Amino acid sequence: MGGYIKEQVINILIDQLSIPLNEMKDDGNLVKDYFMDKFDLAELTTALETEFNIIIDDNNAGTWMYVKDVVDYVEEALKPE
Repeated sequence: MGGYIKEQVINILIDQLSIPLNEMKDDGNLVKDYFMDKFDLAELTTALETEFNIIIDDNNAGTWMYVKDVVDYVEEALKPE
């Protein structure tokens, strides 16, 4: 993972979850490590949709377990068809 998309996703996660940058890891578990709940997930989804002008299906967002999953999803959503 790398580049602009990852950086923006990480910044959104840091902002949404009030986590210091040095504690944010690619393999960080959103629930166990960062205590994300369903309300945080809804806010994250909205923030990502706004930032990247994408539509995120709630079922897909519900499968995200790790920071890497979020970054990978956004990167895939932004790939040209």
